[in-house]
Amino acid sequence: MINKSCLYLCVLMGSIGGSTMATAQTIPKMTVTTPGTAAPSFMDGFSKGNFYLGAAGAATFISPPNGFASALKARGGEHWHPGFAAGGVAGWAFSNGLMFDLAVVYAGNNANKITTANGPVRQTGTQGTLATLAEVYYTLPLPKLGINTMAIVPYVGVGFGPTWSHVRTKAYFADGSINRPHGNSGANFTYEVVGGFAFPIPGLKDTAGLLDYRYLGVVNATNLRQTFEPAGGGASISGPVVPSGYIAGHVIAIGISHSF
Repeated sequence: MINKSCLYLCVLMGSIGGSTMATAQTIPKMTVTTPGTAAPSFMDGFSKGNFYLGAAGAATFISPPNGFASALKARGGEHWHPGFAAGGVAGWAFSNGLMFDLAVVYAGNNANKITTANGPVRQTGTQGTLATLAEVYYTLPLPKLGINTMAIVPYVGVGFGPTWSHVRTKAYFADGSINRPHGNSGANFTYEVVGGFAFPIPGLKDTAGLLDYRYLGVVNATNLRQTFEPAGGGASISGPVVPSGYIAGHVIAIGISHSF
């Protein structure tokens, strides 16, 4: 799973400048916004090249992967309830709209069901994922495009890094058979694609609120295993939870970032 997020966090920096000018002494001073510039905004503290820290919480959603689900090795979708993720980041915001950070996130989901050719099968248990990601973001220069805004600053980003997943669940079939997904995945390569925006938090200087969407893909997660125990004490059958090794996740995250 993911999760990655897991699922999955974010910080950003912006580069928005301001311009003021004074007229002759007989005319009161005024602030003027010229084409291609913007008045000073809540993101000014991130436009000078600064170290920043951030934290976020997120809702996580795992796309049902096809997994080993029955004594006949029929594949069924592994379904999970929406989960929660939390983590933190530390990074550096450059003065050209780019930022780089390192993020550590933990995400967890409760099992829901397995869907098979014979219908859904009840499943209980949990899965969790710990992710460590290197992330790069770019804030979109709206003022340079002639769109002057002090309300939001959009950003896009990507991230890469290892994740570690664990699964402990049980699926109960109508005839009394039990399927037991279990185990630890080891380190799996994970990537994320991010899009979101920053917004001001009244009264907090050099601080931005963050809201974004993240798509995460976990690759080669083939070490998660499951064992099918047929009713009546027959021989058990083992196989991977996700034969393809690929798990996809969706994350809706909200957080905060402060520049020093």
